[in-house]
Amino acid sequence: MTQERLKELLHYDPETGIFTNRVDRGRRSKAGQRAGSRHTHGHWSIGLDGFAYLAHRLVWLYMTGVLPRTQLYHLDGDKCNNRYANIASKRPKENQK
Repeated sequence: MTQERLKELLHYDPETGIFTNRVDRGRRSKAGQRAGSRHTHGHWSIGLDGFAYLAHRLVWLYMTGVLPRTQLYHLDGDKCNNRYANIASKRPKENQK
C-alpha cells in the first residue's frame, strides 16, 4: 500500500480519526461511508486491495507517507481512537514497559 493509493481510496480526518470511502469499493463499502470495522482484538481494521490493515497503521501512512517499521500504540489506550495526535511510534522493547 502506498500513500498515493490510500488517498485515492480513503479520506482521513485527523481530528476525528475516521477514514471514509472516497469511492465505492464493493457492495458494503460505498463512497462517503465510514471505512472498516472493529477487529476481534479491539482495533479498527480496513480492507484495501485484498489485504486487511489496522487503521492506526494506515493513519501513519496517510500522514507521514510511509508504513511504520516500529510498533504503534494509542496514547490513551483506546484502540479505536485513531486520531493522529493519539498515535505514537515506539520500538518493541520500549512498548513492553
